[in-house]
Amino acid sequence: ASTCGSNCDGFCAVAREVCTGDNEVYANDKGCRADCATFPDTEPFDQTDVSGDTFACRLYHLTLAANDPATHCAHITGASAMCVP
Repeated sequence: ASTCGSNCDGFCAVAREVCTGDNEVYANDKGCRADCATFPDTEPFDQTDVSGDTFACRLYHLTLAANDPATHCAHITGASAMCVP
């Protein structure tokens, strides 16, 4: 892990804060980390990562979920309709 933690550390911390209530997709941090560990993480993140089976795609949708959780929280999981091959 890096000084600031792994990508999944940050991803799951944000996901558990942003995707709550009716928009909750992870019941706990352990579930988020297990799912996140399966996201392919070889592509650098940029703002064009709107689809594809990558960590970058799920991070893109998590970023948008901060302002629109009802639309984007469902797109951050391993079963995401937006981030599947």
